[in-house]
Amino acid sequence: MNHLITKFDEMDRVFNSMWGNAPTANRNGDTEEPVTLRPRVDVFESEKDYVLEADLPGIRKDDLKVEVERNVLSIEGERKSEHGEDLHGVHLERAGSARFVRRFTLGREVEPDKIEARFADGVLRLTVPKKEQALPRRINVA
Repeated sequence: MNHLITKFDEMDRVFNSMWGNAPTANRNGDTEEPVTLRPRVDVFESEKDYVLEADLPGIRKDDLKVEVERNVLSIEGERKSEHGEDLHGVHLERAGSARFVRRFTLGREVEPDKIEARFADGVLRLTVPKKEQALPRRINVA
């Protein structure tokens, strides 16, 4: 039976390395290496701005970093494992500790200095306003 579990662990490791998913546990129940996640981000556009919503379950606000450098918006963070030392993983499907990074290149039509961020219930919401000249304007016909 233990041999069968080992084979499943090996198969999981192969699939996870291909798809970049959560780590599997080694025979001691320890995570083999730090994992970099790629959280899903939805992007919406309105007339006045772009809105990015990232699902970041298990992330604390203090472990989150959002910055703009050279017109690249970066969302970075780390989820830290909090299980006691007396616990040993038997089957782990999610990373105990994991880092994540998402980067977005901003167009010239946005105001990077006016980006607003809110974080609540594991969802990061970034509002990226468009520049005044990028907004559509109505032309009256005489």
